[in-house]
Amino acid sequence: MPRFIKNIESRNNVAFFLLSYCMSCANNNKNKMSYHLSLLNNIVYLKYSGHVDALECVQVLKDNDFLPKLSEYKKVIYDFSGTEDIDLNLEETKRFSIIANVEANFIDTMHIAIVLSGPDGRSRAEYYRDKISAPSWRVDIVDTLEQAMELLDS
Repeated sequence: MPRFIKNIESRNNVAFFLLSYCMSCANNNKNKMSYHLSLLNNIVYLKYSGHVDALECVQVLKDNDFLPKLSEYKKVIYDFSGTEDIDLNLEETKRFSIIANVEANFIDTMHIAIVLSGPDGRSRAEYYRDKISAPSWRVDIVDTLEQAMELLDS
């Protein structure tokens, strides 16, 4: 993806547009957010639980700590292993990969590990990985948190 976004105002405008677009497609779920953001060994750790849809993913992007932590640590685990179900279609998954490509203009390198909730999530995770065009962003898809930690600790 070309580095076409030159300043923070443009970045915020693009991010706002994409977030608004994603939210327009998300279910209007009024329940408690189903994620917990923390640090594990200098790795940003995002643990999802319960029902996850596009709204939860957008809420993470709006979390005041998420993007600054990504910029600082450059490693993240998206852990879906504790979810009951994930309601993200391929179009929504593509939109989140577009957001990642925008962020690649500001965060040169990133190592992402996606912990699957089960075999059904593999195709969605692979689709996300394949849509990220930043050559210095690496996405690994694993079955357990232990596998993710091993990959990101190295």
